[in-house]
Amino acid sequence: MLLSISDLQKDFWVRPGLGKPLTRVEVLKKINLTVAKGEIVGILGDSGSGKSTLAKIVLRLLPPSSGKIMYDGRDIFGFSKQETSLWRKKVQIVLQNPFRSLPPRRRVADILREVIHYHHVKNRAEEKDYIAQLLRLVGLSEDDGSKFPFQFSGGERQRVAIARSLAVNPEFLILDEPTSNLDLSIQAQVINVLTELRQKLNLTYLFISHDRNLAAYFCDRLVELKEGSLFP
Repeated sequence: MLLSISDLQKDFWVRPGLGKPLTRVEVLKKINLTVAKGEIVGILGDSGSGKSTLAKIVLRLLPPSSGKIMYDGRDIFGFSKQETSLWRKKVQIVLQNPFRSLPPRRRVADILREVIHYHHVKNRAEEKDYIAQLLRLVGLSEDDGSKFPFQFSGGERQRVAIARSLAVNPEFLILDEPTSNLDLSIQAQVINVLTELRQKLNLTYLFISHDRNLAAYFCDRLVELKEGSLFP
């Protein structure tokens, strides 16, 4: 299995009121999940069910309270600094709101270039062609690289966000409600792009959504988070 989550628990300690003692809240309760290479697994759940918390833990943005996450046979919380740097290229996220996730005052080519430079993906002689390639992969043109995010529609912005995630040559994408702010027709276009990318690049997806119909159409397999517990 490419990703294996075992008995994952996440607790938060909250104070329910002024002067009251801290109370433990179980956000994720003994989660077990596997994702095979090339698979699309959908996680369904309402707001507050723990979907985004799970995504943050898989991305190592939050530590688990207990349990293990294995990626390609390795415990992701046991990586060295160098291994962590390599792993962060392999696992990327596409966020729900491209209006917020893209810097509004930077041209698209510069947004992509920043990621390429930071992760040392290409040298400066190669980056122009590479940026054009990324834009074409998501159905945009090379000329779109000179535009600012506000000059795009919502669906086009999400394509830019996908291109940014692809810039480091990942093998696993977490798609956190990637179409929830889009009209139905635009949702279909973005899903089609993601489907084509999966086939072209042999990608694996963890698709987080509250939309059961969309997830059933797009995913190979669905699980559901309810009040922190995972159900098949």
